[in-house]
Amino acid sequence: MATLITPQVGRRLEELKVPWALMLVGLPGSGKSTFIKSLKMYLDDKSVVVLSTDNVIDARALAEGKTYSQIFDEVSFKEFKAEMESDAEKAREGRLNVVFDQTNMSSKSRKTKLEPFLMFGYTCASLSFDVPMKVLRERLDKRAIETGKVIPEHVLRQMLSGYKTPTRDEGFSHMWDFQDAVLQTA
Repeated sequence: MATLITPQVGRRLEELKVPWALMLVGLPGSGKSTFIKSLKMYLDDKSVVVLSTDNVIDARALAEGKTYSQIFDEVSFKEFKAEMESDAEKAREGRLNVVFDQTNMSSKSRKTKLEPFLMFGYTCASLSFDVPMKVLRERLDKRAIETGKVIPEHVLRQMLSGYKTPTRDEGFSHMWDFQDAVLQTA
């Protein structure tokens, strides 16, 4: 797999048969959400739907004047997942391009999310984020201070232990690796 940065990913997505679904794969703090912001600016495309339970939780926290962690502890995750799945259904019906912004560490999880999109004729690609644990920890510590979103160490270890590399058997026709430009120059 080639290591890519945002403009390269954007160009590759522009070359895909539409609609496309891009599934980001990586631990919390690996740069997935930051990448999406730069990708959306690169594509200058409002028809890209970001599917993220974090976005649903963040919106609820903002509306209620609470932190991410407070809302996460108070509301069933099933409720957040159901709202994201509703957004996914609307995107499929509208044949809109989508980006999955979740950890997507396990093969089973990825395959379950992709199947409905494959049935609608989507071209599916994965983009894996591999960040050194020291950098990941620094980012997560900063995020905890700035937003109140805390990811416990045991949760990170559990996610990492369940990681499987994306494969064609899951429905991906393209599998790429992302290299954060900041890390690339370091």
